[in-house]
Amino acid sequence: MEGALVAFDGFFRVVNRAYKGDYEATKEFSRYARGEALESIQGDSQVIEDGSYVFTGNVEPTKVAVTKFDGIQGSASPERVNVQFCFDLTKWSLAPKNETPTLTSDFATMEHEITYEDGSWKVAAQTLKDRSC
Repeated sequence: MEGALVAFDGFFRVVNRAYKGDYEATKEFSRYARGEALESIQGDSQVIEDGSYVFTGNVEPTKVAVTKFDGIQGSASPERVNVQFCFDLTKWSLAPKNETPTLTSDFATMEHEITYEDGSWKVAAQTLKDRSC
């Protein structure tokens, strides 16, 4: 399960770098993400790079908790780990270029599904669980 948490941490490290303008970091996305999660961060990075969206702040998950882990029957190692965490959406913003981001307090509970495939852990899916933390 440690590998899943390493992937979770790496995911946000490269996302923050890329969203802040280090577009070379997008080459590392596939190290930490696959599937829907990879497509999502690639899309976000593209609209930031082309200037149609603006990113400010730093994405920092808090209240991180493993909520589920599943494995093959008889195996001691999980193949899927679900991690829930909180976002304080006042700490960062991804908004269309000409739109002013909201400054009111806004929290969200998110869940990442992290899967083990082909010898590596990667974030595979992102889901909004609740509009509060």
